[in-house]
Amino acid sequence: MKCQSKHDRYWGETIIIIKGRIYECELTPTITDPITLNPAKPSYIVTCEDGYLRKFDADNFITLEELRELKLKELGI
Repeated sequence: MKCQSKHDRYWGETIIIIKGRIYECELTPTITDPITLNPAKPSYIVTCEDGYLRKFDADNFITLEELRELKLKELGI
């Protein structure tokens, strides 16, 4: 799946995610918190600018389908 970043993210001084750029993302399996038994927030494994895979909350990204719907709404379609 491809997702667009909503925010810049840094690893120390190095930028690893650039706002507005499209990244290859994989949704992680749903994990249950062992104490509360509630599902954990969804997250993506993302191939970052430096080529490493990192896990980010899904809140930091928008899918291309969601981006398309937002653009169509902006155009009044």
